[in-house]
Amino acid sequence: ARALAALSGRLPEAFTADVAFKKPLYLPSTVTLATVRAEDGWDLAVRNVTSGADHLLGTVRPL
Repeated sequence: ARALAALSGRLPEAFTADVAFKKPLYLPSTVTLATVRAEDGWDLAVRNVTSGADHLLGTVRPL
């Protein structure tokens, strides 16, 4: 939900979101959200700042 909120104002009115949780995120930790504008939507990743490990990978596409 937080990753989608970061794209607020840039998403179409109707869309699908597909995510894969890759690793647990232990707190406290510092992560970054990487977004890439794809031809047909957005690709996103939540990554650990220190190790670069992916915790969440996802796509957002219009309906």
